[in-house]
Amino acid sequence: MSLRAVGVELGQPRLPTPTGGVRDGIDLPLTRDTGPMGDGLQIDEIVRLGLFDSDDPEAADIIEYLEWLAADGHDVLQLLRVSQLEHLGAVTSAAAMRPGAKPLADHDGVTLDPQRFSELARAFGFDREFIAAGAYTPAEVRILHAADAGAAMFSGVETLYFAQVAGSALARIADAAVSLFMVDIELPSLGEDLSRTEVAIRSKEATANLQVVIDALDPLFRLHMAQAMLRNRDAAAKSAGAHGIRQAVGFVDLVGFTTLSASVSIAELSDLVREFEARARDVVSDCGARVVKIIGDAVMIAAVEPDRVARAASALLGEFGVATQVEARGGLTYGDVLARGGDYYGPVVNLAARLGDLAVPGELLATPEFVDALHGDWHFEPAGRRQLKGFAEPVPTVSLML
Repeated sequence: MSLRAVGVELGQPRLPTPTGGVRDGIDLPLTRDTGPMGDGLQIDEIVRLGLFDSDDPEAADIIEYLEWLAADGHDVLQLLRVSQLEHLGAVTSAAAMRPGAKPLADHDGVTLDPQRFSELARAFGFDREFIAAGAYTPAEVRILHAADAGAAMFSGVETLYFAQVAGSALARIADAAVSLFMVDIELPSLGEDLSRTEVAIRSKEATANLQVVIDALDPLFRLHMAQAMLRNRDAAAKSAGAHGIRQAVGFVDLVGFTTLSASVSIAELSDLVREFEARARDVVSDCGARVVKIIGDAVMIAAVEPDRVARAASALLGEFGVATQVEARGGLTYGDVLARGGDYYGPVVNLAARLGDLAVPGELLATPEFVDALHGDWHFEPAGRRQLKGFAEPVPTVSLML
């Protein structure tokens, strides 16, 4: 391709700006050109700026695409000045996700200085380029003002911490949604004989469908808030302090997953990871426990009642041996943990992870405290005292019989 980005200094935001006006001394609104090089697009100006080679073998396809962008309301000249042709789809789709974005100074009722806005935006996950662009939607302005007001009710440190947790979680959701788009829309398009314009139209329709994901977040968030309230109600009676709660914690990981992943294609690995995570969440949920997080090939689970964690870990060992052709093992503990940002910390958590690493395939190693807190009909046998990394004294262990 002979289209190229020009006039972009290092660190300058590679984002589309609103149409109209004069930027860098160039009158950006495109005049209509009814000549052979395009209808409604000033191709001569684009060529003059070195953004397009009219002798390109794919010139007709490119011009059709640029015309479509212009008809769709995009400032094509500015887009080409800040992004390569291959990236225009991503740039325009990203802009469509943030309608009404404009400089902070153009918003009414802004009471925070730009530095405070940048601090809060960074905490919520705005990356460096978006912060440097300095453009916000009205909804983003309201959210950042609300976050600043929340600092008066809670504390500045805790407010920023919550923003970081929320931003991290939403970034994961966004990546999953875009990955769904790429796998089911973009990749199949590569195997079809489609023009740039046809791909762009298909992508625009798919991007519009992402609104379904956005609309679903409010009711889903309310659901998870309700579930979190009930979980914390059950844990409150066993509270270990302002942030601590009594929890049963388990780590279950797959033995041989790394070797297996190295022997399959990327597409097969994608299917394997998807199946692994989906099965893990279904199995743990069916047992009344919660998946705290999935780290590679390891699942961290927790619940107030140790029986739920024991059932979930046992089910995972049986499930993964069939589902992934590798064996699983795990470690189970019970005690006071620090609850922060939807995660748990402390020696009890570390011990569960260490026991999981120590267990042999098909085994669940637990602490005596975990076993003593069980109420179901479980069978176990002593597994000796183990010297674990990070623990000064040998730790007594019990092997839970499945």
